[in-house]
Amino acid sequence: QARKRPANGLGFLAARSSAAHMNESELRIETPDVVSMERKVRRTRAVLAFLSAGVNVALGLVLLAVGGTRGGLLCVAFAPLYAAAGVAILRGYPIALAIAFAMAIVEPLLLTFLYGYPAGFMHYTYATVTVVFLVYDSRAMRTAIIVAAVTSTWAIQLAAPTPLDPFSPAVAEFLRRLNSLGIMVPVLGLVWYLSRATRIAERRLMEERLRTERLLRRTLPGTIVDRLKEQSGSLVDSADNVAVLFADIVGFTRLAGEISAAELVALLNRLFTAFDHLARRHGVEKIKTIGDAYMAVAGLPDPVDDPAGAMAAMALELRDVVAMISAEIGRPFDVRIGIAIGPVVAGVIGVDRFAYDLWGAVVNRASRLESHGVPGEVQIDAAMRDALDGRYELQPRGEIEVKGIGALETWLVGRRR
Repeated sequence: QARKRPANGLGFLAARSSAAHMNESELRIETPDVVSMERKVRRTRAVLAFLSAGVNVALGLVLLAVGGTRGGLLCVAFAPLYAAAGVAILRGYPIALAIAFAMAIVEPLLLTFLYGYPAGFMHYTYATVTVVFLVYDSRAMRTAIIVAAVTSTWAIQLAAPTPLDPFSPAVAEFLRRLNSLGIMVPVLGLVWYLSRATRIAERRLMEERLRTERLLRRTLPGTIVDRLKEQSGSLVDSADNVAVLFADIVGFTRLAGEISAAELVALLNRLFTAFDHLARRHGVEKIKTIGDAYMAVAGLPDPVDDPAGAMAAMALELRDVVAMISAEIGRPFDVRIGIAIGPVVAGVIGVDRFAYDLWGAVVNRASRLESHGVPGEVQIDAAMRDALDGRYELQPRGEIEVKGIGALETWLVGRRR
């Protein structure tokens, strides 16, 4: 499910994706990883609220020990409020986070009015400003909290109110140092946490990028992937000397009725995996599979010195592999192969599930040579015969009538001379 929602969570862990040509400016995809991440974000926010409760209890006990009764009771009273905010955050109430930040600004303000600016309570707002960058992605809310914290701090410094319950200079200095330490430790801890989380996020992002890169290069030719990264829109190539191969498994329909679906898919996977290995070995580029048919090209997108020779060598090995697998599993099936050579246009078009494909008369001719071919043989036309230049034994088949093309003189490719 994808729906428009405001982004929440840690800034460095926020999941955002922009979609081109869509009305929604921001999409959030509900996947298990995203849901798990949101739970971690909520737990992090709740932990900060619970830590604030613990700090209040500790500070309250210190104030009670040094004679700050009203301040001590105030801190102890705020502790359960922070704890309740933490519970509400865990349960998914976003307003609880705003309330926790409001308390983090109001409480130091009240303590400063009680004991004066020298005691250092107002400096806790600096920790509040640091934390807001970790737990809020909303720019408006982040700005509002920072402005409120900084404004209240400056207001207290300028007003310099007369303390309602002042401490002696020695106690005030002790509290100032204690509060400085109490601010420095969590701020440094948060900076360490942010740095560590950023490194982890960057490493995971790099791992995902490499995984996506590998997947993309298994979907499209490597050079096409590199070009798509550098340019937008459709991508078009053309070449004058390109060999196109179509191979179709003969007897596959009958075989599909004799074996289970799982066995059928496993057999196809074994066949096409072997075809892929042959294509890589001969410098041939696989284009696609269509049912039980296989299409490949030599000469695009990367140039090949001898596309006809490379394709003929692959086709003969492909025929032998099919025969070997058929004998091995004890099921009779064969392959019919057609190859044509000439100029083609190739490219990537569209935006959804796009693929690298070929167009032109050569593609149509190769497909017809396959469909009008002989099981267990590699059939070629006159252009392919000329390109092979006597390097292979050829058996003339004569003219055949090909739909959409007319009379076509063909040959069957034998072993290499």
